[in-house]
Amino acid sequence: ISDAFEIITNKINKNKLNKLSMRNVELRRNDDILIVDLLKYKIFGNSYNTRLLEGDIIYLNEYDEYIDIYGGVKNVGRYEFVENEKLNEIIDIAGGFSFYPNKLNVEISRFSDNYEEFKVLINDFETLKQTLLYPYDHIIVSNTSVINKRNLVYIDGEVQTPGFYVIENNMTFSDLLYKAGGYTVNADTNKLIINNSSLENDD
Repeated sequence: ISDAFEIITNKINKNKLNKLSMRNVELRRNDDILIVDLLKYKIFGNSYNTRLLEGDIIYLNEYDEYIDIYGGVKNVGRYEFVENEKLNEIIDIAGGFSFYPNKLNVEISRFSDNYEEFKVLINDFETLKQTLLYPYDHIIVSNTSVINKRNLVYIDGEVQTPGFYVIENNMTFSDLLYKAGGYTVNADTNKLIINNSSLENDD
C-alpha cells in the first residue's frame, strides 16, 4: 500500500497533499474495508502495510481533524487525528521526548462537547499511557529536564562551528566566537545580530 500511495501522490496537485490523509487510508478488498496508517508504518515500520492483490481498491481522503503537539518532543507540529490513539502514542509518533524528563509535565488544552476549552494535566507515565486523544487537542510537553536547566547560548551564521554552547562566568562574545572556531571567510563582521532580553532597542 505504501508503494501505491507514493505513486498516487506523485500525480496529485501539491496544494492538496498537506491535507491528504496518511493515517486513514482505506483498502477495500472484496467485502472487507481495512484502515491503514501509513504514517505509523513510515516511522515504526511495524504497522499494517499489506501486499496488494488484483482488484483491491484504495480510497484516499482529506482530513479535517488533527492534534497539535509542542514543547519537549523531537518533531513538534500538527498530526492527523486517529480514533482511539493514546497520548504516549502521539508522543512516540512525534519522535519521543527531546530530553530525559526527570519530572513528567504534560498539558492538554481540549474542547468540551459544548465547545468550552479546558485543561487536562498529566504528570505520571501510567496516566500518559491511558489518556485518549480527542480531535483538536493542543498538547504541550514541558521541558522539565535537568539538562535543559543549563545556561546555553546559540551562535549561527558564518562561524566555523555553529550550535549551542554552555555559558561560562563573565563570558563575552569574543569567548563564544573562539569556541565556535572563529569566522568563516564569508563573514561580514560589521553585521552582527545579538538577541538578548536586556536590550531595549534593536539588537
